[in-house]
Amino acid sequence: MRPGSITLEQLISTVGHSVFHNSLLPSHDLKHYTLNKKCVLVYYENNEKLINKINDIIKEYTNPVIISSFENKDKYNCNNIVSISSKTDLQEFSKNIFTTLHNLENTSYDAIIIEGIKPSGLGVAIFNRLIYTCNDTFLEM
Repeated sequence: MRPGSITLEQLISTVGHSVFHNSLLPSHDLKHYTLNKKCVLVYYENNEKLINKINDIIKEYTNPVIISSFENKDKYNCNNIVSISSKTDLQEFSKNIFTTLHNLENTSYDAIIIEGIKPSGLGVAIFNRLIYTCNDTFLEM
């Protein structure tokens, strides 16, 4: 079973037992999640380390864009930043992330760097799809 907006824990609390396999990565037949552009997902629990790592990564590209939280948008050394939600509003993040990615796909940016969200609850489902979108290119600490 692929994670979704209803978590495995919620299903178990309703059904009473688990008959599901909670795999982090989906099968690789989900073409609608893939991009034709370099994409890197970065998640660190420590926000300062997250910002520092993304600032290091953007040096590797000539024209990157960062998908950022509202809280961190002014902390990156990059002119191309799209902020899509608060770090704590996973509903808003999930509503905006894939539209934003597909809008950025046909631009002149040479890389899309995504400021990841905590992979718990709804964040597991979002993180799961973003890992696939980034062709398994993600950094987590």
